[in-house]
Amino acid sequence: MFRPPYGVVTKSGLLVLGRLNMVLVGWNVDSRDWSKHESLNTVVSITKSQIKSGSIILMHTQPEKMRSYEALKILIPYLKEEGYTFVRLDELLNIKAYQ
Repeated sequence: MFRPPYGVVTKSGLLVLGRLNMVLVGWNVDSRDWSKHESLNTVVSITKSQIKSGSIILMHTQPEKMRSYEALKILIPYLKEEGYTFVRLDELLNIKAYQ
């Protein structure tokens, strides 16, 4: 699976992904955790307002983006309480994962 940076993929990129038997994966919820202008509360609010069954949430793991980790500490319990479950991408997209 491959998530292109910024969600941008070209025709030639699609051809390469096809040759490598890789699946292009996007997202439908942008938490905006990458924006230095968004507060923790805004990241959480944006995510809560956009989430629905089957959502893929875009979040980042760079050490300097501790806001993402703090948001997850709030979002995971909230989403579980709302009845959501978490699954691997291959399960969500119903594709065979390569080990």
